[in-house]
Amino acid sequence: MKRKKAVILLPTAYNDGTKVPPAVMSLIFRELQIKFAGYSQGGLVRGTYTMEDGTLVKDKSIMVWFILPDKNQEIENVRRLAAKFAKWLRQETLYLEVMDVEAEFVHPDDDDEGENV
Repeated sequence: MKRKKAVILLPTAYNDGTKVPPAVMSLIFRELQIKFAGYSQGGLVRGTYTMEDGTLVKDKSIMVWFILPDKNQEIENVRRLAAKFAKWLRQETLYLEVMDVEAEFVHPDDDDEGENV
């Protein structure tokens, strides 16, 4: 089934190098859980970003992805949420990627006579 998948990179430090407090990250993950009924979190990814003033910032970010609900294929709500996260994380911008994917949530097959593990 065609769905939309969103990926957000969440920096683990503010632009001044101060670590983001765990409470802020918890708020972000709570928002994702409430709005999208779940998310997946990858490991740390490293990257760089050139600020508008020309300053080069090196990032360590947490990659988070989630599937948009069928009823909400519009990405404007995701953009607004990413903007809110950018404010909480004191970022000039936040990376957001939205793509069309074939995705589904597969339930166990009750008719399967295979062994239980």
